[in-house]
Amino acid sequence: MTPAARAVAVILGVAGLVVGVAAMLRAALQAAEPDLAWAQPAWWTTVTGGSGLATGIAAGVTAVVAVALIILAIRQLRIGSSKRPVIEFGGADGQARLDVHALERALQRSVRELVDGAGACRVALTKEPAGWFARVEAVLPGRDLLGVQERITRLLADDLDRLGGVRLEGVDLVVAAVTGIAARPAAAAADRGAEAAGRP
Repeated sequence: MTPAARAVAVILGVAGLVVGVAAMLRAALQAAEPDLAWAQPAWWTTVTGGSGLATGIAAGVTAVVAVALIILAIRQLRIGSSKRPVIEFGGADGQARLDVHALERALQRSVRELVDGAGACRVALTKEPAGWFARVEAVLPGRDLLGVQERITRLLADDLDRLGGVRLEGVDLVVAAVTGIAARPAAAAADRGAEAAGRP
């Protein structure tokens, strides 16, 4: 659903909610007070009791709005129930489709296996107007993070090109946690303790 369609749906939904709540309160008041006279608004009297032209216009507008809402609902259902995103490639002899989520899982395994010290990893691919981009969230060792960024970018670019002929335009690396840093102070403290114990 486009942002404009989403805004229209929200506005119409809020308007319908307001009208529905008002109708419910009116029905509750009439049930509680049977003698209560509820004056009809002037515009409603004009639409229902006026000329046939006004009634026809109101009915036409209502029908158009109803059809538009039905179309939006059907399109939203189709989008929600559509197949998983795929990358299509191939030539004149045939086409192949590569599931994006399966590709993301394969790239996650590559990062964990081929990057030294990499722990939990998550790769998300997004298609933007400029091309394909990858977001990598990983647990990495606290050494040479810049070099790790370059290796991950090279690794993902090579895998995407080899698996589906996809050109990777950029990688956003998010280090979820850093390992191997807390051990250094502990080791230094142990060395100092050993030196102190060896003094005469």
